[in-house]
Amino acid sequence: MGSMVPALSRGLDILELFLSGDQELGAPDVVARLGLPRTTAYELLQTLAARGYLEPVAGSRGTFRLGLRTFELGTAYGEGIDLVREAGKAVLRVTDLTGETSHAAVLSDTDVFYVARAESGHAVKTVSAVGRRLPAHATGVGKALLGTLSEDEVRARLGGDRLPILTKRTLASLDALEAELRRIRASGLAWDFCESNEDVCCVAVVVYDRNGPAAAMSVSVPIVRWSPLTATQYARVVREQAWLLSSRLGASSARREPDFDHAIAISPPVTGDLPA
Repeated sequence: MGSMVPALSRGLDILELFLSGDQELGAPDVVARLGLPRTTAYELLQTLAARGYLEPVAGSRGTFRLGLRTFELGTAYGEGIDLVREAGKAVLRVTDLTGETSHAAVLSDTDVFYVARAESGHAVKTVSAVGRRLPAHATGVGKALLGTLSEDEVRARLGGDRLPILTKRTLASLDALEAELRRIRASGLAWDFCESNEDVCCVAVVVYDRNGPAAAMSVSVPIVRWSPLTATQYARVVREQAWLLSSRLGASSARREPDFDHAIAISPPVTGDLPA
């Protein structure tokens, strides 16, 4: 890699501060987090604002939020990727067929990163967002994708034996996760029983492109609408749509998951001891 441009790196560092979930930042925040001189932080913020990457927050003094230019860049990036474009169409079909919120996500280190979403029309629905990250081991899409890795690859990626816990049902150890991944590899179906959100269940399936596993798709359902019947129906829908998406992305037509009835038979019970 060639030499870095310090001023450009600092400007990008400022933009990346917003990835932590902050909606607004000012010079004091930049100084505290990046250790920059106050004058430098102020000048960089003003430059980013002048180019449209940040915009001042109305009524504030020196506070900024992300500007329209960042959205334009993100949109241009997404439109150039077949996966993002085609996944957006696929999740819309899943939601049309099930009436529930659906997602597509990719694996990013120890997390999943959501690249597409279609929202349920129900009054009670899951809350999620494109661009959000969650620990892979705590989600259906994440476990589906981890299941495409070997046991050694999973352990190398996730590190120590104890895993972050999001709810009381999150898998807390690598041994417990690997036991579930073996079932996922055999069935082709990954389940999330209130593991990332205590009020939501989901079922997920891997999506392939010409090079192998590319993403995973899921349908997420509030537990008030989850039952063995709906779980089986939704699993069939998301698997069929994942196959269709894989085909559009250039995956081999010979790649097929286990017979659906067999996949359901070797999956864990679809209700377990979920909260009433």
